[in-house]
Amino acid sequence: MQPLRKDRTSLEGFEQLWESSDSAESISKQIQAILKVLVDDRIALKEENTLVNELKKHVASLESQMQKLNWQLGQREQELSTLHSEMHKIKARKETLEKDHEKHKELIKENKEIRRLAEQLSNQVFQEKSKNEQLIELLKQLSKPELTTLINKLNN
Repeated sequence: MQPLRKDRTSLEGFEQLWESSDSAESISKQIQAILKVLVDDRIALKEENTLVNELKKHVASLESQMQKLNWQLGQREQELSTLHSEMHKIKARKETLEKDHEKHKELIKENKEIRRLAEQLSNQVFQEKSKNEQLIELLKQLSKPELTTLINKLNN
């Protein structure tokens, strides 16, 4: 800022006025010059005071805005913290779901293998049953002496 007072506003050098023996007109001009300097000083002080008051209002306004912004910042930080917590919960849930999905895929794979083995076993049982039925038919067709001979051979 530029200084509002001018160098000519100083009262230095006017001490001689009271001690000089100049004419009344000369003293009157000097008094008028002093009054002009005082009026200029007064105007400059009023302008300074006005500027200081405006500056104070501006500072108060800035402080108010700063408080509002700090409050908003606090709100945003709280929202961010909440979102961060939610993100971690969702991430943990996602990992759990991915693990469950992998387990499910593994179970499906195991179930397919079990079904395949069960079908194989069922086919083997069916084949064995068929063979047993054929053997029963053969045994029925054998005469009793032949059956006795066969049983004896099996026992020996």
